[in-house]
Amino acid sequence: MYSKSMKSKHIFDPGTAESLADVLYEMGKDLLVKQKYEMAIRWLERAGEVLEGQELDRLSMDALELRSSILQSLTKALLAINTPEAAARARGLVTLLENNFGEDRLVVLLLKLEVLSAPTDDTGAAFDSFSYSEILQRMIRTIILNDGNFKVIMFHIRKLNDKSPSLASKALDDFLTLRVIGEDQDEWFGKALVTRLWIASNQRENPDSLAQIEDLFSTIVVNSRKPAGPAATLAAHTVRHSV
Repeated sequence: MYSKSMKSKHIFDPGTAESLADVLYEMGKDLLVKQKYEMAIRWLERAGEVLEGQELDRLSMDALELRSSILQSLTKALLAINTPEAAARARGLVTLLENNFGEDRLVVLLLKLEVLSAPTDDTGAAFDSFSYSEILQRMIRTIILNDGNFKVIMFHIRKLNDKSPSLASKALDDFLTLRVIGEDQDEWFGKALVTRLWIASNQRENPDSLAQIEDLFSTIVVNSRKPAGPAATLAAHTVRHSV
């Protein structure tokens, strides 16, 4: 059926192309979820090929979002293959997304983090904590905060902490002081503060850890309109006696 459809590709109008690309994308996405990465790549590539023959200014906004979704899923499938060639192609797709949709778009930043986190056959390659931190800082400055995005930021801060506690501490301090305090969300504030104190409690060998916590508390006292919740207060007392 796909072969027969593509024989008529030259006469597709934008609506027909969009509908066919959407079907092919859903097939590829489903295969990606099932971890059938090679097949997912094949069908996602086919979805992209259907849209490539259309003039961008004639496509609907939904079609442009579909193209973005195809590239995102294709990037994830390529990273899952875990070969140097697939990784290089995935990086190229992220650059394409960045050029087409903007460097500060959340999905672009998240894919950049996935590229940095992807396993590699080169066992000598070190995790680039600094680049990971830079992208995370951009997310912190630009992201629209809601429950889902809060969890995304916290997930990546914890992931960075596994590689570089000092950079994770800086990112979480900035997240707390620049974004979370001003949102008047007690649950976010409590979870972020408890995580920050937990990171500090695991940095006893770092002589600057306590000073950094004291600086953070001073900033929070000046800018916060409400006291910390019970969990954060308990964590603060624990860290104060252990760091």
